[in-house]
Amino acid sequence: KLVEPLREFKNLNSEEIALFGYPEWITFKDSRRANLHTFNAVIYSRFYFNEDGNKEKDFAQKFLDVYKAPMKKSPPIQAVLGYDCGYYLIKALREGDGKVLDADLKYSGLQYTFDLTDVDGKKGAENKSVYVVRYLIDNEIEEVVL
Repeated sequence: KLVEPLREFKNLNSEEIALFGYPEWITFKDSRRANLHTFNAVIYSRFYFNEDGNKEKDFAQKFLDVYKAPMKKSPPIQAVLGYDCGYYLIKALREGDGKVLDADLKYSGLQYTFDLTDVDGKKGAENKSVYVVRYLIDNEIEEVVL
């Protein structure tokens, strides 16, 4: 519903516009994704999987080789989420000598980033990491983890 009014606004104004969007928009494909590039969209999300990245392509191929089927592409991609969680937990257990919260570890995975912050004296932790994904006009994607 926003595309045509935004396109008209962009055509009437010489200034560049940028659209700030919902996390669900990272799931857009085809023409809907092209519109994100057209309007220089910026989206925040807890997870982001760049299907065009080399590491991501390698992971998808290894998954296919092992399981003889492609990963289900419904975000967040469960196979990748499991890999990221497992990788983080194993590293944190090693670094924290068996205690995840004792590890001082930030992990940027294929789809999810862990940067746990102590809450209330080691009684729990919260993950404050968030992806900011910008769909640039030239079909490039800029991804920043905060």
